[in-house]
Amino acid sequence: EPPAKKKKYRDVARRIENIVSMYDERDLDEYLIGIAHNLELQY
Repeated sequence: EPPAKKKKYRDVARRIENIVSMYDERDLDEYLIGIAHNLELQY
C-alpha cells in the first residue's frame, strides 16, 4: 500500500475533482481559472 498523501494534497485533489466534474456547467474561462488557482495553492 502506498504511503498516505498529506492533507493539503488530498484537499487540492478533491477540489480539482469537483471542478472537473462540473466542466459542462462552467464557462471555459471559469474552468481554467479554477484549475489554475488550485494548482497554484500546491506551491
